[in-house]
Amino acid sequence: MTFFWSELIAIIFIIALFIWLIVLTLKILNIEKKKLSKKKQKNEDKGFEIKPEENQNNQANDDPEIQQLLLEEQDRNKEQIALDVGQNILKKKQQINQNSQNKEIKSQFQNLQEIELLDQKIQIDKLQKQLENLQELIQSLQVDKNQYETLNKQILDIKALIKIQNIHNYSQHLSDIHARLTYIEKNLYQQQDIGDIILPLYEKTSKKRQIEDQYKYYVRQLKNKVDLKKNYSLSLQANQEMGNYCNAFKEVRGDGNCFYTAFGYQFLSILLFDYSIDQFYKFIEKIKQINLPMKIYVTGQDFKIDDKQLEEKLLKEFLNRLMKLKQIQDLVQRKEQFHNQFAAYEKQSEEVDACLYGLSTIFFRNYSNYIVDFSEKKDALYDRENLLKWEEECNSNEVIIAELAKQLNIFVQLIFIENKDQLKKFQYGNEQHNKIILLIKPGHYNIGYFIQETINMANSFEKPQQYDQDKQSNNELDSQKQEEYK
Repeated sequence: MTFFWSELIAIIFIIALFIWLIVLTLKILNIEKKKLSKKKQKNEDKGFEIKPEENQNNQANDDPEIQQLLLEEQDRNKEQIALDVGQNILKKKQQINQNSQNKEIKSQFQNLQEIELLDQKIQIDKLQKQLENLQELIQSLQVDKNQYETLNKQILDIKALIKIQNIHNYSQHLSDIHARLTYIEKNLYQQQDIGDIILPLYEKTSKKRQIEDQYKYYVRQLKNKVDLKKNYSLSLQANQEMGNYCNAFKEVRGDGNCFYTAFGYQFLSILLFDYSIDQFYKFIEKIKQINLPMKIYVTGQDFKIDDKQLEEKLLKEFLNRLMKLKQIQDLVQRKEQFHNQFAAYEKQSEEVDACLYGLSTIFFRNYSNYIVDFSEKKDALYDRENLLKWEEECNSNEVIIAELAKQLNIFVQLIFIENKDQLKKFQYGNEQHNKIILLIKPGHYNIGYFIQETINMANSFEKPQQYDQDKQSNNELDSQKQEEYK
């Protein structure tokens, strides 16, 4: 009996346990159902894209054509996105560049304004200096009272314009100032005597050196072969060799211009005594056409000639003096007049005013500077700046001599006296042309001559009688051409 009740209790316990498990399972299923319902509700709130896409993807997996179209669409979308991004980057770069350019332009504009103001200030300073020089020049010239007052008033008016406080307004008056300044300078140069320009040059240079009067002449009188041997202390052998090329000479003043003195004196002699009228005026026209400058600078001195109007005046005066000499019919008188004018170191008369030497030296220095550009060896002229410096020589004169011989159609014979026993000879140009002899002993040039026969040395350059007859027959042509030049 006891065993029966024990079994019954066990059976009831098992049944109760089974029922509890069923209830528990149902509760768990109900909870999961609620969770699934909530998840579904959330998906519905977000939209139903996921399910269609999944369905579409599932369909695409089944249809290759649809899959290919989808891939192409994705590629196009990527390209468009990349293009949009690239355009945005480009626009950004352009914007940055534009901002940078605007800043640079603004900076450049400011710099230009500063440069313009600086340039105006520099021009004012230059005008002030010009005006001061003009006032000094006016006071030094012998002008009548009315002329002086007129010119001085114009200068004061210009100074008043320059003193304008607002620098920007200066540009409005600049052209007027320059025009009036040019008028004043032109007026002054027209009345200024050549001596007022050339003689002060001597005062600041050669006249400062104390030497005996006989050595002050820029070219001295002709000396014979005995004097030549003595001057250079030549040995017997060297003297005999010298006699084959040169047997007379003229001493040149040793002032730093000696090369241009020796060369210029001889070439002008060719122009005045050897050239025909036509040859002479062809040379004049040639110089006029190239509009040769007449600049000169003096080292260590407050003196220079660097003004176009003044240079034109000097060149015209130089050529006019040559034409006046050329028209002297008597050849002996012409030679004498030329030598006296060229050699003079101070004014002796209206004709012998000591200016020809200065004009000639300035001319040949500027002509040398002009023609050296035609030389293949111009780069060898390392001290070219000395060409336009008064009383300063170039150490590479060979380039200049060679080009002068070529351009002037002359034959240059250079005899270098190295010492009393040794001579060196150099030749430039065509032997058939008119000859110039240069005697050089280290540091100094003299004028050399070779006289064929023992004749009166004072007349050693005289031509046959036919020469003077040709001159007389061309006298009318000579006068006509001189008038044309004037």
